[in-house]
Amino acid sequence: MKIVLSFLILITTVFSSGVSAQELRKAQTYIGIGIVVQQLADGLVKIDDIVPYAPAARAGILPEDIVTEIRSLPTSAVIDVRTLSLEEFVALVRGPEGVPVALTIRRGPFEIIDFSIIREKFEVDDKR
Repeated sequence: MKIVLSFLILITTVFSSGVSAQELRKAQTYIGIGIVVQQLADGLVKIDDIVPYAPAARAGILPEDIVTEIRSLPTSAVIDVRTLSLEEFVALVRGPEGVPVALTIRRGPFEIIDFSIIREKFEVDDKR
């Protein structure tokens, strides 16, 4: 049985690794893009949840979107996410406030969308 890992991708000095949705609800301020992801059996990364009003939500990322490529801007090459572990993916999404990360998203069977999302501080309502 394959265990599917799920991580909340947030940049914070409090949490150095992925945090659970329950831990997210307890905290208040983060730096990041505000997505919860899981790695699928084929190695692609699925967006499970979006933190409302966080950078990913404002950029238009949606639950069920599939990440196919990542680029931690401004210098990183485009990387096929299937070549990464989930931990490596999370490390690439993380970064300092004000620095963008680029994601190529597959939405539905045919639509491909490129996003450049700037990591920033955002607050999480504990009632979420």
